[in-house]
Formats: sequence, C-alpha cells, structure tokens
Amino acid sequence: MVGEIDLWGGGLLGAGARFVVALGVLVGLALGGAWLVVATDRWSGGNPVLLLFLAVVLSGALITGSFWTAHDLEPSTTLIVAWTLSWAAVVLGGLTLGVVTWLWSDQQVLHDRGVVVAGVVGGHWTSGSGAGIDPGPFFFYDVRGSDDSSWTFRTETAGERPDVGTPITLTVDPRDEVRPQRGARPPARNWVVATVARDCVLAGSLGLAAAAAVPRRRSPDPMTVSSESTHEGPAPRGS
Repeated sequence: MVGEIDLWGGGLLGAGARFVVALGVLVGLALGGAWLVVATDRWSGGNPVLLLFLAVVLSGALITGSFWTAHDLEPSTTLIVAWTLSWAAVVLGGLTLGVVTWLWSDQQVLHDRGVVVAGVVGGHWTSGSGAGIDPGPFFFYDVRGSDDSSWTFRTETAGERPDVGTPITLTVDPRDEVRPQRGARPPARNWVVATVARDCVLAGSLGLAAAAAVPRRRSPDPMTVSSESTHEGPAPRGS
C-alpha cells in the first residue's frame, strides 16, 4: 500500500505534491470559476442572488487558496516580495477575468454564431419585484416570426418595453444557450483585458505554487519533547 502523502513533508515528493496541488487549485478556481459563473447565469436565467452567492464563494476560495501557499513559510525578504506580487496577480487577475468573462461571453457568442430574425411582439409579462432578495424586476416579451417560430427576450428597463404588435428584430443563438438580444448582431468584444488577466493568473499561480513547494520546518511533537524532558537525568552539580 502507498502511504498517505504529507503535503507539508520534506523531500522532493512533498515539494512536488505541494506545487501540483497549489497550481491546480488556483488555476482551477480562477479559470474554471469564471466559466462556472457564466454557466450558472445562463442556467438560472440571470438570478442575481445566486450569482452573487457563487461569486462570493469562489472569491473566498481563491483568496484562501492563495494564502494556503504561505502556510508555515519562513521566507526571506525577497521571497516575501515575490509571494506578494504573485498573490496580487492571482487574486486581482482572477476577479477581473471572472467579471469580464461574465459580462462579455454572451455578446461574443451572439457575434460568433448569432442569427438575426424578424418578428412581432405577441405578449409581455414581468417577473420579480426587486424587493429584498427577490430578483428583478425583469420584463419578458414573446416574439413570433412569420413562420410561426417564437422567441422570448428579456430587458431590465421598463422604458424599453415594446407594445404588443410592434415589429422587432432579434439576434438569437441557434443552440439556445444564450438569451436572445434585441437588435442586430452585436460587435465582437476585445478580449485583451481578459487575456492579460488570464496570463496574470497563470504567472502568479506558478509563483505561489513555487512558494508552496519550499520546504517547511516542522515543529517538534510536544509529546516527544515532554517525554524527552521527563527522562533526562539530574543536571550535574558544579564542583
């Protein structure tokens, strides 16, 4: 049987385990968390309470995981500076990447594969009041095409509500993964900010993982110290 690996143990095995775990956790939380927020937004219909809860959990996990890499670390001044810069790159880069991906991913999907359709507003309704933790208010509209196709789009501004019977143009996702958007196909987003944020996360995660791999000085077992003290003989008397 293979014994349990001590992540904080000495030797090459412990250092490698700490490096791999730290790198995987940080990159997974930052990059995977950004797309998890997007997927949750699409699945929940943009429920702000659920999105806020998920964002807080992911942000807390990312910050906690980054601090975990400095557990019991006794660094030099140079290592402290390097760790701080890596920590800032991971946390700020991860938060920026999450926000940008959430805000821009739907528009990019509609730009890449969106189809422009024309129809007529057949009805509308309101969901949510916005009071307390109740999301909303959201304004929904049924749109019917000339071939009896139907779509539903949503706005969050009452002033944008078209009347029943009003001709309207929508951009829809053929795969139905993204909500339809009113108007022509949107322009592509410039993902330079997201790319820089992603690179900061990767570089910072490598730095924090390297810090996690630094050997730790293990504290002596208090039971062992107590036992050794009990069995020591009397101190020699001076002449």
